[in-house]
Amino acid sequence: MGIPATNWKHFALAILACFAAAVANAQDGQQDLDVVSVKITLSGRAPFEAFLIKYRDAVEKRGDERFWDVSTNAMGPVTEYKITSVLASVDEMDTPADPLAAMIESAFGAQQAEAVAASLEGVVAETDHRAWIALPELSRPTESDDPPAGFTILFVDIKPGAKSTFEAYARRQVEASTKLDDGNWQLAIGAPGAPSDYLYTYPFYTWAELDSPEGLPLRDRLIAAFGETEGAKMSAEGIASIEKIATELIRTRPDLSRAPAD
Repeated sequence: MGIPATNWKHFALAILACFAAAVANAQDGQQDLDVVSVKITLSGRAPFEAFLIKYRDAVEKRGDERFWDVSTNAMGPVTEYKITSVLASVDEMDTPADPLAAMIESAFGAQQAEAVAASLEGVVAETDHRAWIALPELSRPTESDDPPAGFTILFVDIKPGAKSTFEAYARRQVEASTKLDDGNWQLAIGAPGAPSDYLYTYPFYTWAELDSPEGLPLRDRLIAAFGETEGAKMSAEGIASIEKIATELIRTRPDLSRAPAD
């Protein structure tokens, strides 16, 4: 007998579409991303991580080509998970993969699937599902083969009508950083419904980097690349196009992720 749909209420709420878009092997270069944020209760870490591992086991047992990266908040108790997968197109958000219940039940049977579902009762506090569209021409990805320890994330909202000014500023950032070989990041623009206009992700590879960052601050980098007058003007115009910036620090969790085989 299958699991009654009501038993999956919190289970489906927690991970609705988390892995829906993770249907293709990772490719070289920058990609559009599907990001699900799941906030859990203070006591929910163990059951939620057990679920992530169980789901990964089910995907591997079925031989499905679904891959994702998991990260958590880096400061304080772990209360938020970000589950990121690659979108071949934003349309994939409207075509979810197999239901979670069916996936785990087909891999391990109804009894284990029902136990996993029950373990998530009262664990999930909030979920959010967003897509980000890569802007490779406005990015400078790292060339390191080492996995990052985490990322500094900047959510940038721009002023009305300032898109062209901001993207010109972002382009100058790439030019200056390439000229000086200083700084790496990826920039994406929010798909409809995204919480911010733009998303910067800056990788770091050791926690010591956060205390002693290398390289020049952005304004100084622009001045060094383009001269005092022009660099300062670029910086001022770019900053004036921004409405607000919010910052997050996240820790990567390869133990909960599923990467393609090398």
